[in-house]
Amino acid sequence: MIRAYPFFPVEEQDGQFGVGFDADYEGWSTIDGDRLFQDDGSPAPVLADRLELLQWCVTETQRTQTSRRSCSVSAC
Repeated sequence: MIRAYPFFPVEEQDGQFGVGFDADYEGWSTIDGDRLFQDDGSPAPVLADRLELLQWCVTETQRTQTSRRSCSVSAC
């Protein structure tokens, strides 16, 4: 998850996952760095990469939790 910082997954009320961010992160800049969004509002490459990483993290976390439940039920 360190590579994803200052972004992190947030579980919504409907069970879907959104993306949160650390508003106090000192690396934010309106002058320097990479843009997060394209002019049309779509994610810029740097944000798209982080979104893909976060989705992978959420998927793998869910897979791990499912495996643990299966294991405890079947007495692995």
